[in-house]
Amino acid sequence: MELVSVNGKIGTLQDSYLPITDRGFLYGEAISEVVVGFKDTILSFDQHYERLQKSAHHMGINLKFSQQELEFEVKTLGEQLPKDVIKKSYRILITSGNGFGLDKAPAKPNKIIFAIPAPIAPAELYTQGISLQVQKLGTKSKVESKSTNYGQRTAASRKAKEAGFGDVLFVNSEDEFTEATAANIFFVRRHGEAIEICTPPIDSGILPGITRQNILDLCKKSGIIVHQKEIYQDLLASFDEAFLCSTVRGMIPVNKIDKHILHTARPQSTFQQIKRLYMAWVESKVGERLDWNTGLAVI
Repeated sequence: MELVSVNGKIGTLQDSYLPITDRGFLYGEAISEVVVGFKDTILSFDQHYERLQKSAHHMGINLKFSQQELEFEVKTLGEQLPKDVIKKSYRILITSGNGFGLDKAPAKPNKIIFAIPAPIAPAELYTQGISLQVQKLGTKSKVESKSTNYGQRTAASRKAKEAGFGDVLFVNSEDEFTEATAANIFFVRRHGEAIEICTPPIDSGILPGITRQNILDLCKKSGIIVHQKEIYQDLLASFDEAFLCSTVRGMIPVNKIDKHILHTARPQSTFQQIKRLYMAWVESKVGERLDWNTGLAVI
């Protein structure tokens, strides 16, 4: 069962609607956030709301509601899903409102919240990893908002999958790696006995992901150094591991980028160490040890 709240009115996906004059539909004036929950716990909602505020400010949208109000609405909607739905995905979509005209002043925003059972991926995705095809997209510039414009990204992702890859890995106009379709990336390489962990910086043109930031914070607290620096495409062969991270999918090992084979999924990899750290943090929030993909408790 999938539910949606449109300006406070709850319904199914089939019987809910917005006016055809919605400016998100007409002009792309829309921002979004995706959050994940396990049972009654939603992870990092405060961080998602803060990013939503920044996106709204950049797009000139007046949110008109507090973090507490939005979180209550999201939780209430999630509670109406069937009791056997453990892992839940919430998509918050805010448009600037209704009305024609490019120069029209922002109207009362439309607020749409989706609550759906989080999709369960094949177990092999987490045990064996994902392959990525490198494609060029975007300039080297800071991403100011999380908009709903994914057209170029989804087209690139489809192209990668048609070529037999699991997703796409973008490089910007300066040949720097940036991110996947909807996930940030970390790289690991070895210099003799030393290990270097790095991730593209925000200025390379990435969306500053919430899970990415949580991993950075956890590594810092644990004394694990992670460098945020430009990672150029011609350095790909020097990396031993790489992994993606996103709100709903969590942490996914990368097994191949183009033709370069990576060993991320092996039991003693650096990725596995960081994943254990992250899952311990999740356990502290949810109150029990669980399998990220299914949300089921692990005994």
